[in-house]
Amino acid sequence: AAGLTVVADKLNFFRYISHFRCIHRGAFFAQMRTTAVRKLLPEAWGFLCPVHTPDGAPCGLMNHMTATCQVVTKVFSTVGLPKLLCSLGMTPIDGPAPGNMADCYRVMLDGRILGWIHANAAQDVAVKLRMMKVKGINKVPPVLEICLIPKTPHASQYPGLYLFSTPARMVRPVKNLALDAIELIGTFEQVYLNICIVAEEAHEGLTTHQELSECSFLSVIASLTPYSDCNQSPRNIYQCQMGKQTMATPCHALQHRSDNKLYRLQTVQSPIVRNKMYDYYGMDNYPMGTNAIVAVISYTRNPIIGDKFASRHGQKGICSQKWPNENMPFSESGMTPDILFNPHGFPSRMTIGMMIESMAGKSGALHGLCHDSTPFCFSEENPAIDYFGRALTAAGYNYFGTERMYSGIDGREFEADIFFGIVYYQRLRHMVSDKFQVRSTGPIDQLTHQPVKGRKKGGGVRFGEMERDAILSLGTAFILQDRLVNCSDKTMARVCTKCGSLLSAQMEKPPSALAAASFEAARHWVCKICGRKDSVVEISIPFVFKYLVAELAAMNIKLTLDVKPV
Repeated sequence: AAGLTVVADKLNFFRYISHFRCIHRGAFFAQMRTTAVRKLLPEAWGFLCPVHTPDGAPCGLMNHMTATCQVVTKVFSTVGLPKLLCSLGMTPIDGPAPGNMADCYRVMLDGRILGWIHANAAQDVAVKLRMMKVKGINKVPPVLEICLIPKTPHASQYPGLYLFSTPARMVRPVKNLALDAIELIGTFEQVYLNICIVAEEAHEGLTTHQELSECSFLSVIASLTPYSDCNQSPRNIYQCQMGKQTMATPCHALQHRSDNKLYRLQTVQSPIVRNKMYDYYGMDNYPMGTNAIVAVISYTRNPIIGDKFASRHGQKGICSQKWPNENMPFSESGMTPDILFNPHGFPSRMTIGMMIESMAGKSGALHGLCHDSTPFCFSEENPAIDYFGRALTAAGYNYFGTERMYSGIDGREFEADIFFGIVYYQRLRHMVSDKFQVRSTGPIDQLTHQPVKGRKKGGGVRFGEMERDAILSLGTAFILQDRLVNCSDKTMARVCTKCGSLLSAQMEKPPSALAAASFEAARHWVCKICGRKDSVVEISIPFVFKYLVAELAAMNIKLTLDVKPV
């Protein structure tokens, strides 16, 4: 939580590999009221994933490096760089001073000034040095960061040619268009380069580099979400979190491990719809879910809390009821769905990628192949629905993936066509057996005599203001008496009807030790304020009210009760 260490938890392979790409800014920034520290700056593009970050308190503070980002760990020799720069036109720091310093750029290597270079030659020097870096000429380090900051009339960073070669820097590969080769660039120089995403965006004479892939800005986990470009952005964020909570195949040596808790699914499957990165990382060695047949159909059910499931599009849900197979709706081919998905889950969440995956999974199962679900592989000119619609039509199914279905109860045909396909589902680690909480009697707080909180302590479930308002709105106000008094901290107390004091009633002691035998018969309560014995009566109140009266009395505030016989 402090950000100093990250425990490599092996709940599943997603979670394990993401820990090694995690970046935490520290607990100090979580207390700051400003949101500036949580935002991604332009130089973070391609280095930090904008999708893979928690949606709670650490949002923007806990980030993950992109799949192509690398951290420089090796120390490269830069002994020959000053001499090389002098051969390219640099005036060394100990050489003759240039004529007009205003027309010169300073050259710095790892924070050390090497010399000066004329403004007219600075661009050529940077280009030649970059060419040597890419081609590996003159022992120029391949991770050397070359940043030329030009002079502008506007406020900007100090102009000069800055070179960085130290370790502990982030670099990432891009395509150098002039040299048609892969180049490693850093965060500082990236802002001053013109990098296009695809070749169609390149402008001759202006664009210098091109991204290796349209998905190069995504982390390892985010790049495994199928058709993520068709989903609403929060759903992709949720999938990054839920993918790391999935019960899967954490390792292949379970019998030799000593972890406190490990989850393992016995019947895992390989997804029919998968991204290119899925095979690149060998995720089939650690599969994480099952290809479920999903029917998008509205239904009614009893609200029963159960285990938690989610698709790879942030569509999480609880298994509400398990129906026998013979009662499930069936298609014309006799196939029944594994999961009934409520259609109301689509409009507000806008997970169009899940619809596309359903059609892709269905067509893939019919044709016996796996479909590539890498983001941005389809466009408006070549939409995904046309591609998979034609594949379904070729297999003899409806173009839009719908089918006529029949009730499993009475066999009647449904009036509407049902969207029917295959979606890869994950089982999350949140199980009802670990979460249910029930209490009849149990430990109470010593101060207030109310039930303690916490499932581990056998505590009660909080009954707060909103629950109270809900009970009152239903017209069942007496339930409040049962919940908040009888089942909580009901206690018997004595109050004086004459002066209304709750704290003055005391039991009168017997006059001598000889009367101890008849103590029970002689016992009576007396009010210490007014001295009356017949005015003390017994009432039932919440103990916390008695505690409040005592607290007010300590601050010299007297609280009196108007007690009347019922």
